[in-house]
Amino acid sequence: MGDSNIDQTRKKLRGIADVSKEAGMSMSQFSLAWVLKNKYVATAITGSKRPEQLEENVKTLELVSNISDEIEEKLEKIFR
Repeated sequence: MGDSNIDQTRKKLRGIADVSKEAGMSMSQFSLAWVLKNKYVATAITGSKRPEQLEENVKTLELVSNISDEIEEKLEKIFR
């Protein structure tokens, strides 16, 4: 991967981090919530090593509604 690709990837990750904060979630919660909200996804498989990770994953079920149309639009702009 060239330097420009690394820079683009870092920029996208910073953007996703900002959007996830705006939605009131950690990046891992945001990722899982996006999968759960995505109409094209039938199954979400999670993994956790520690009880805290499992708790965070379960809490995500309460946060899925935080991904508004506005949040989805911001995420789409990041990936364009």
